[in-house]
Amino acid sequence: MLSSGTEQSLFQMRDFHTLDIWKKSHRLTIHVYKLTKEVFPKEELYGLTSQIRRACSSIPTNIAEGCGRGSDIDFARFLQIAIGSSSEVEYELLLAHDLQYIPNEKYQELSSEIISIRKMIIRFMDKLKPIPHTPSPTPHRSPLTPHRPSLTAHRPSPTPHRPQLITHSPPLTPHHPPPTAHSS
Repeated sequence: MLSSGTEQSLFQMRDFHTLDIWKKSHRLTIHVYKLTKEVFPKEELYGLTSQIRRACSSIPTNIAEGCGRGSDIDFARFLQIAIGSSSEVEYELLLAHDLQYIPNEKYQELSSEIISIRKMIIRFMDKLKPIPHTPSPTPHRSPLTPHRPSLTAHRPSPTPHRPQLITHSPPLTPHHPPPTAHSS
């Protein structure tokens, strides 16, 4: 069993409660839940209401989950998901506005807020350690996986001093078998 000091030295976890991007996205989520409860029509409960709530809560959720990951690369992946969710919320707010569920003033306020959050997440990601580019690993081939040779593996290459000749074959004609004698 690891002591808490040893545990902390092996795994440095961020506290999402201290991040402004989490605080701001959490406040927006609460605001969206209250707004959808107050002004969205009841027939949208399983449609747009559910969708915008899910997308909005996904932002602080992914920030929190990313904080619990062990590396900046993993954390950045969750921040990317939060950025995608913020774009989804931005569209769903526009849709709700165009359907006249949200008054123009409220839409402008929420739209500005979600854009601000997205920009904050992007700036925060820029402060993380750069993600190194590594080439994709060669896939592991199990001994049970059949070997499939490359199509170009055994193709002879033309020699530089002898050009390859391209010949044109006569057009293919359908092969008709010879007539057979039928007994009558």
